Amino acid sequence: MALNPDCVRDLLVYIDALQEFKSSGKPKVVKLRFHLNDVALEKYERQDVLLAAKYLFDKKLISIVAFDPSLASKISPRQYNIQEITALGYDFLEAIKDDTVWGKLKKQLGSITLATIPELIALAVQLALPQK
Repeated sequence: MALNPDCVRDLLVYIDALQEFKSSGKPKVVKLRFHLNDVALEKYERQDVLLAAKYLFDKKLISIVAFDPSLASKISPRQYNIQEITALGYDFLEAIKDDTVWGKLKKQLGSITLATIPELIALAVQLALPQK
């Protein structure tokens, strides 16, 4: 199964929209298994969403509560209790959430691999700047 870049983007945007905070300022956990059938993710297969969540975790764009590294190879919804979007995750989200920038980024990169997040952020920011 190949990683779907659009699913990665949509999942990160969705997590951001769901994220709530306690009165202490700590984020409330987002239990992905309860959201797999939500309208925002329904166009993706369940395994695509879970693979996107694993990718976001592996690239340190989100943090996950009580993640057992010995289970990393098994994609199971119970593993994805998302604590929060990380600072790097917010940088990436800010760079790619605009549909126009995302379209330009995909066009410029052709087949997106999403391998190097800092380079993608830099390119997305450059694409978002007004052209002279």
